[in-house]
Amino acid sequence: MPGSLRLSAVLVVLIGTVLVVGLTACTGFVPEASEATPLPPNPTPTPAGARQVEVYTTWTTGADAEALAALVEVFAAAHPDIALIHPPRPGSSAEEVAAAVRFRLQAGDSPDSWQGQGSRSLMAGYAEAGLLEPVNFLFVREGWTEVLPAEFLPYLGVAENLYVVPVAVQRLNLLWYRADLLAGVNGVVPTDFETLLADLEALKAAGMAKPLALGGAETALHLFETVLLAQTGPGVYRDLVMGRGDWASPAVGAAIERFAQLLNYADIVERSWPETAASLVAGQTAFLVAGDGVRGAFAAPNLPPDGPIAWTLMPGTDGVFLFASEGFVLAAMAPHRREAIDWLTTVGSQAGQDALNPRRYSLSPRQDADPTRYDAYGRMALRDWQTHTLVGSLTYGVAADPMWRAAVAAAVEEFVRGRDAGILQRALVNACRDPGPCP
Repeated sequence: MPGSLRLSAVLVVLIGTVLVVGLTACTGFVPEASEATPLPPNPTPTPAGARQVEVYTTWTTGADAEALAALVEVFAAAHPDIALIHPPRPGSSAEEVAAAVRFRLQAGDSPDSWQGQGSRSLMAGYAEAGLLEPVNFLFVREGWTEVLPAEFLPYLGVAENLYVVPVAVQRLNLLWYRADLLAGVNGVVPTDFETLLADLEALKAAGMAKPLALGGAETALHLFETVLLAQTGPGVYRDLVMGRGDWASPAVGAAIERFAQLLNYADIVERSWPETAASLVAGQTAFLVAGDGVRGAFAAPNLPPDGPIAWTLMPGTDGVFLFASEGFVLAAMAPHRREAIDWLTTVGSQAGQDALNPRRYSLSPRQDADPTRYDAYGRMALRDWQTHTLVGSLTYGVAADPMWRAAVAAAVEEFVRGRDAGILQRALVNACRDPGPCP
């Protein structure tokens, strides 16, 4: 690999953070980057001289693995002469996959493509180090700029270059609730913050001391993000997470106060997202702020109208679609560049995305997604994706680089323990200036 493409010590640290944050998003507490032993390659044997493409993903178990198999089937039908090599083994942790990719990059032996959560997480460090090839040509050739929402495109690149081929999105500003428990205290589905507080107080008075489910640091940051969006509105929030807004503003201060009010009712336990969702399923809590991917933890993920678990938009976010995204990149030194481009073409296609997303409770970002492939919730969410105001998430690396996101997460985690609003707001201001992008 040419010297200009080798990783500096700073970029090695950043990319380690990128991979672990990106690959563990939506799974619970985000660990620090570790030096886990890289996974040894476990490639599919191919005849000498055969065409192949090597791709790293975190989709190795459960519904994710089934969805990946469906995507690969679409790829194989279009390119039967290309063998897909997928080194991560079933059950691999995100840290192991992250370490394996990092090891390959440091060794100058790049895989052809890899997948991760959040556009900024996928680009940070990599683009600056020259490790990614822009894919503008693919967007033009395949007409993706015509079928992806215009609001979505700026999240996929830096300046004039596009680097991420998006494959999936999830909606985050959802308030899940136990309809039966809410009815038991004569509560109503909250459409504003005051009604939500009244419901929580009624549940508390009825004997449920902590009716709002909360898990580890990531669930707290997710909750804070939705409250901040509700308080400031999509335009101001977008400026904040892009480094153009004023984190010292009264609006941010008001959001912190509302966040503190919710924490008074929160069942704060160090646990994963599935464990947090399980507390709602078991009736130990009555409300949960989480993305639509959490449906996989429910016994009836298709959400029958008469079921005990229902959802509404987080109060104050009507008409807004706060999203997390996943995608693939093209390695600048891809050993099988032509085959990697074929893979990315399938990843960005309608057929590929409609094969993948319905199986794992995510959505195609394409506006021409086939709604008949999705369940009732998915069809409605696809309509919202096309009509609501789109705002990329800080929590899941869409709008913030990993080091900035980590600094915000640490500040919010400290606030959950100490509840000092002044300290949190000052920490948010400082984090946006360093390591974030604020001037």
